[in-house]
Amino acid sequence: MVLERAVSVYDGSLSQRFRITGAPYANQYFTLSTEKLESLRPCFFPLIRQRWPDVVLQDNAEDCTPGRYVYVRYIKDAKAHSVVIGTIYKDMKLRPTPLEEYSEQVKLKQKLTAKYTSEDDTLFIEDDSIRVALRGSLMDPHKLVTGLVVAVKGIINEQGEFECEDYMHPGPPPSITLPPATDVKYIALVSGLDIAGGSSSRNSLLLLKDFVLGNTPAGDLSSKVVRLVIAGNGIGKCDVPALAECDVYFSQLAATVAVDLMPGDADPSNRNLPQQPIHPSFLEHSKRYGTFQSTTNPYFFSVDGVRFLGTSGQAVKGICDYSTLSELDALKLTVSARCIAPTAPDTLGCHPEARGFNLTEDTEFPHVLFSGNAHEFAYARITASGPAPCVICVPSFSEQPSIVLVSLSTLETRLIRLE
Repeated sequence: MVLERAVSVYDGSLSQRFRITGAPYANQYFTLSTEKLESLRPCFFPLIRQRWPDVVLQDNAEDCTPGRYVYVRYIKDAKAHSVVIGTIYKDMKLRPTPLEEYSEQVKLKQKLTAKYTSEDDTLFIEDDSIRVALRGSLMDPHKLVTGLVVAVKGIINEQGEFECEDYMHPGPPPSITLPPATDVKYIALVSGLDIAGGSSSRNSLLLLKDFVLGNTPAGDLSSKVVRLVIAGNGIGKCDVPALAECDVYFSQLAATVAVDLMPGDADPSNRNLPQQPIHPSFLEHSKRYGTFQSTTNPYFFSVDGVRFLGTSGQAVKGICDYSTLSELDALKLTVSARCIAPTAPDTLGCHPEARGFNLTEDTEFPHVLFSGNAHEFAYARITASGPAPCVICVPSFSEQPSIVLVSLSTLETRLIRLE
């Protein structure tokens, strides 16, 4: 019996921002930080007017009225009561550095430390004019990471430090509307199949294939899946025979449904973000199907007008390793920060020409943000005013054999366990 699958309209052009076409490693990473700050700066002004109505918005500090809070363009010009916009830098004693790579003491310290946070962590705010220490109990160093762009309201003390009284992230757009409801359709998300690496159960992989192909009692549900996204580490570490096995598996899926294969940190792709599509020469059978494609990581696409933006988990892991946040809270932080990889290039490798991490355009803000290779499934809506944006941690298949279904009409999720 042939499965009659629902039809949808797909657009993958949003991912062009993550394509690196042979650009050399010639530029300094400094430009990434300054461009991120300047691109996100305009997002703060409406929020400042709403949250801090007493603040005078101007680009200099010349006409500061004593006791009046004034926005200043450059942190070095902050005097007394000020509002500044800058990039967070977190000084961490446990953070590994290349200079300490061969130190036995540091190796032991890192081996005993699951995370790099400690009670000695301190925060700074910087722009291209100066770096200033942040003081006050409001900004918790354990919940912030280097690379976040924030607006801070406070006072410069006698030591030249910035006493924080309040702060904010740029946050998502105030209103993200979903396209008109359509028939019931789902996007399926999986990650960490690790077919070549062998860490996933063969029975679970067969159950996944049977579910996608409609060879289960849930065939009616399977027919409503219009696209399957493999969010990283679908292949894993492999040799040539194991790679051929992956190719056959993916081709069997692509025979009935559109399949998007995102590279992960264990897949045969470049290491730094944005990872480029896995080369088609590795996938001789799969590449013959028009329904199969290897994509970038991050991957930005839309189906029936619903925008999805996903990563294979490196960005969320980079936040979790340098904070006490859970995977879900780390993913929510990327929404608040309007940046899907805030720690790049500081603690997360990225190409110096990477320009697509910042979500500055309200009209292109994703409805769904997902991160693959999580330890467990998690889902949350960011605001109570509507279904979007929402965030999804897609569990690693090798740890939690399951598939996540996302409804295109409501953004509600269903976790289908395959054990």
